[in-house]
Amino acid sequence: PPMANPMPRLFFGFFGEWISYAAGIFSAAAIKRGWEVEMREVPPDTTDETVAAWLDEFNPDLVAMSLMTVDRRQAFQLARLARARKSRTVAGGVHASVCPEDLIKTGLFDAVVQGDGMGVWQKILEGYKDLDGRIIQGARHGDPALYYDRHYSEGQKERMRRSKTFETLTALGCPFSCTYCAT
Repeated sequence: PPMANPMPRLFFGFFGEWISYAAGIFSAAAIKRGWEVEMREVPPDTTDETVAAWLDEFNPDLVAMSLMTVDRRQAFQLARLARARKSRTVAGGVHASVCPEDLIKTGLFDAVVQGDGMGVWQKILEGYKDLDGRIIQGARHGDPALYYDRHYSEGQKERMRRSKTFETLTALGCPFSCTYCAT
């Protein structure tokens, strides 16, 4: 028989050929909170049928993504297909921080996090069913260790084995307060 309270499911989509630091740390934090996590790279040539199959197979409650402006098309594709399956959607990253209205106005996102999302991630996970299509102001989390704990997809692990490289975080944030920069 099915469980009375199934484990919530997070699908974290990331874009580009590098190992997404954001996907890794947010996925690790979700796992610590009892979520089942699936991470997938969504390359530019990914078809709707492929993304739909991933979503149908995993059946996520929440679909998250971290994007740069160059990733808009893939992010919109993922969000559109997730919304069609009644999954909640949340976006963050550089584009969300600089142009949050660009994402909100599409109607594809239940929340857009502007700035550092780690300090608001727990609230998003706890209240994902109540996200209402608004911009959430991010905040730095008080525990710096959360920024170093990472989860990797099988594809990321294979990429690290093949390349014999590993990305690490050597600094958090920027020490400057430039008025022209979104960080």
